[in-house]
Amino acid sequence: MTTVKVENLTKKYGEIVALDKVSFEIKDKEYLAIIGPSGCGKTTLIKCMSGIQSPTGGDIYFDGKPVKDLPLEERGIGYVFQEIALFPHMNVWDNVTYGPRVKGWPGDRAAKVARELFELIRLSVREREYPSSLSGGARQKIGIARALASGSDLLFLDEPLGSLDAKVRTELRYEIQNIIRDLGLTAVHITHDQEEAMSVADRIAVMKAGRIVEIDEPSKLYSNPETLFVSNFVGEANFLEGIVTKVTDDTCLVESQGLSLSSTEKSKREGEKIVVAIRPDFVSMEKRVNNGEGFAGYIENQDFEGSTIRYEVVLKDHRLFTIRLPQILGGLAFNIGDEVNLSVKPEHVLIYPYPEVGVQKELALA
Repeated sequence: MTTVKVENLTKKYGEIVALDKVSFEIKDKEYLAIIGPSGCGKTTLIKCMSGIQSPTGGDIYFDGKPVKDLPLEERGIGYVFQEIALFPHMNVWDNVTYGPRVKGWPGDRAAKVARELFELIRLSVREREYPSSLSGGARQKIGIARALASGSDLLFLDEPLGSLDAKVRTELRYEIQNIIRDLGLTAVHITHDQEEAMSVADRIAVMKAGRIVEIDEPSKLYSNPETLFVSNFVGEANFLEGIVTKVTDDTCLVESQGLSLSSTEKSKREGEKIVVAIRPDFVSMEKRVNNGEGFAGYIENQDFEGSTIRYEVVLKDHRLFTIRLPQILGGLAFNIGDEVNLSVKPEHVLIYPYPEVGVQKELALA
């Protein structure tokens, strides 16, 4: 069993607070991804957890045992860096068996582990080659095998795909996920790529300014984020400021500069100032026939995104609203200049208290 617990972890560089009392737990065999804007502290967090850096305060526990004061080599982790750090003068086999040999493992034991890992990453036929002859994706798989060769059940991945091409990243992230699942590892994965995090992780922690602002399953973070910041940072959203005009048992009615919206959000008060967030994917659009239903506008711009079309619609009050439609569902049926009506189901209208610092500052990535 491998669990992780972080309590009030703090890291300061003079007056700069890189980590501000960060606390969370990771279950055995859980895959946790950590995302956030540049400078939010995610790399500092994984380096403090691994022992590369020393925290200013707080505690770290692996399987209930404190490790904050242990050096990296005594924490029993595998660490995969963004830069593919293989020994260029060693062939692939020697790179993977380096850790076990340094630890004094018998040769047959080191060889057995290496064989199993080579089979797992499907690179057995290349074990006698040197890193310079391998592609970036193959070198990173060797880096993962080397990190795991000493028998760790806890794997830290620090932007492991950041230096690879887009297509290679997409292919390799699923291979990494399969390796982690097959070996029953507990994993912490730092990345700036939200799609990467969404596709591989059991849960995602979102950081801002040295703190974790929200941690949840990928689908919940996208469909129903608890915070206004996460609704903006994860994916894309339209934001409208408004007032709650009526609260019933089932719905909450909102007015926003002449637009009327209905939401299934609860615990709101009549007269409360709020912010509405609506994902572009959850908006329906149809060409206007007479007045129609929903709220009116015209298409100002459209962008081809492959499987989807992204539309920018100017509402009658001159606000811009973004809609994203799959091509197979009629996404190509609209053109710039078309007058349209937009609608959204109440369950997709998310409502947040109006932030004390103002909307723009709350949504800011820094």
